[in-house]
Amino acid sequence: MQKAPLISIVITYYSYADYLLEVVASIKAQTYRNFEVIIVDDGSPEKHVFELDFGPVDFPLKIVTHETNKGLPEARNTGVKQASGEFLVIMDSDDLITPTFLEETMAALQNSDNDGIYTQMQLFGARDYLWKEEISLFSLLAGEPGPVTFLMKRKVFEEVGGYNQHLTLNSDHEFWVAAMGCGMKFGRIEKPLFKYRKHEFSMSCVNRDQWWQSIPVLMEHHKELYDRYYPEVLEYKERQFRRLEDQYDELYQEWLAVDAESRRVHAIHKEALKRISFAEQVFQNPILRAIFFLFRRVPNSTIDSSVDSEFSLSPKTMPDTDARISAIGDTRRVAPR
Repeated sequence: MQKAPLISIVITYYSYADYLLEVVASIKAQTYRNFEVIIVDDGSPEKHVFELDFGPVDFPLKIVTHETNKGLPEARNTGVKQASGEFLVIMDSDDLITPTFLEETMAALQNSDNDGIYTQMQLFGARDYLWKEEISLFSLLAGEPGPVTFLMKRKVFEEVGGYNQHLTLNSDHEFWVAAMGCGMKFGRIEKPLFKYRKHEFSMSCVNRDQWWQSIPVLMEHHKELYDRYYPEVLEYKERQFRRLEDQYDELYQEWLAVDAESRRVHAIHKEALKRISFAEQVFQNPILRAIFFLFRRVPNSTIDSSVDSEFSLSPKTMPDTDARISAIGDTRRVAPR
């Protein structure tokens, strides 16, 4: 029986040791067993990797340390240089993969002519939603990033030349553009096998404005692609705008419905406060309070209260009396029949 190919998993680490322990735990749970793990400690100011206790491991684990912080792209390139596998998976130290990630992506890659396989992405933490966008060269050129973690043949990394060290914040995006720009093909599994953690100190949260500001640099690096596919990129952006417009309209209609319900509830609340105020005034008046309790004792009689605050006695079996009580607003009178 042919041995399963070796997959090299490269993890870059700078901080958040607890998250790194979770990543390694998710890798330990993989159903596909022929893999190695390379962790690159990129000059962490907190605990260093060699200080962490990962527990027993039954796979090769290599730890590489940068004496100073060199940035995410260079840390990833360092890790790949230490990798022995024919296939690569790049991970950040705060993300997770489900137990069948390696098994399913490898099976999909071997049964196709693709150079890499990615999956749907489940965001968790500060934000919780399912990312299931399909990646194309046009979507990438239009500014839509690809996922950080996916399975690829080693030749993809070598053909692209690794992660661009001049684009610290969106080196993932640039890697995808370069890979698809040179003709590499990628397939997708319609399952969320990759989990992307969002927290307040994520690079994508802390440096969001800088990320967008680095897009012109990316465009300069791939000027030929942008020149060649300019019409297609504009068409994609227009479709993207139309989708956002539809989503906005849908949200606006939902907001109108919620606003109408809020106004209705507010009106009910306001009317309730009026009735409470009226009742308090009745019970503060000793004469009206006495009359109220007097007629409460009349057999089979009820007191009805209408929306317009009218207060009247409606006896089912009225005794011989020529009196009735009516109250409108704060004006009360005893009127003969």
